[in-house]
Amino acid sequence: MHGSTLAKPQTPTFIDAIVKNSSAVLRWKNNDSRTKSYTIIQTTQDSWISSTTQEITGITGTTYTVKDLKPDTQYRFQIMAVDVNNIASIPTEPANVLFSTPDR
Repeated sequence: MHGSTLAKPQTPTFIDAIVKNSSAVLRWKNNDSRTKSYTIIQTTQDSWISSTTQEITGITGTTYTVKDLKPDTQYRFQIMAVDVNNIASIPTEPANVLFSTPDR
């Protein structure tokens, strides 16, 4: 087909993000049979005006544990489905996570 483009995979459904100790367990549901892997977009709020974004790629399951969260730091996670042609879906709505240290 001349001039056609491949469609993006369907966006996964973000189920939840549960913080335990210094880790966050992310769970989502696949919505497209063409999905071969997932990419997590992790945004860390470094200060009131500064944030850092990184992509975690090549995830093959629908659960992922992010380890070594910094105390009293805000994180935002989004998931994208990736198909066999390395076309990524639109990211999920963000899940915001705050790892708080217990009062001492």
